Amino acid sequence: MTLTMSELLCVETPYEQFSKKFKEVVNSDIFTNNKVKIFTLQTGGGKSYFQDTEMPVVLKKAYPDLKYIFRLSPTLEVARDGTFKECSKLSGDYKFTYSQDPRTDLLEAFGSIPNHVACITITHSFFEQWFDDFFNYASQSVLCIEEAHQFIGCADAGHIPYQGVTGYRSNYTAETWQRIERWRNVNPRVIGFTATPTIHHTQKDKTLSSQFDTVNDLVSLDSILPYQKWLNNTHQYPLERYQGARD
Repeated sequence: MTLTMSELLCVETPYEQFSKKFKEVVNSDIFTNNKVKIFTLQTGGGKSYFQDTEMPVVLKKAYPDLKYIFRLSPTLEVARDGTFKECSKLSGDYKFTYSQDPRTDLLEAFGSIPNHVACITITHSFFEQWFDDFFNYASQSVLCIEEAHQFIGCADAGHIPYQGVTGYRSNYTAETWQRIERWRNVNPRVIGFTATPTIHHTQKDKTLSSQFDTVNDLVSLDSILPYQKWLNNTHQYPLERYQGARD
């Protein structure tokens, strides 16, 4: 079926769908339930741009007590990918500061500024190393977990849940999850972002974790396809096989 021009103009982009759902969840009781809220969006949908330009304002408007947004990333490259850098340019009633240096004295200073939110981007390992220090600010925060499928993909204790998913038992203790759980029990404003939610996140298997609430669906492949970068110009390179001597 071919859509008319007027119909095409009315179709929401993946970014618009994500933004609309995020705002809806943040301003509902879902956001403060005692589960980690999982937001899903495929690569190319504009999640990082949303975090940089809209998310801080949406969160501060909904929760005036908010002083800190902690963004946990899997690697240093992701932590310093520029997300939150533009938030300091946001205009309006609130001031936002981008920081990669969450020393205690700076956190204290940020917290004393009226109508101010410190947007802090760090790695998971840094968060774990200094968890006790960051934990002091949990009650005034929103915690955002990048690549949620990697770091909080399973929140069940013991080896049985892993065996149910992979066929193998595991001695994995899920210490990252245990810290997130402590944080969530103080402040349930904890969210995860992923393009690949696990079956623990979606609770399609009811015998698995009840710690998550997947609050939106991935957008349709047809709608996200035009935003994939690999559709742009491609460059071919010759394949050269190494012809070294064999032992």
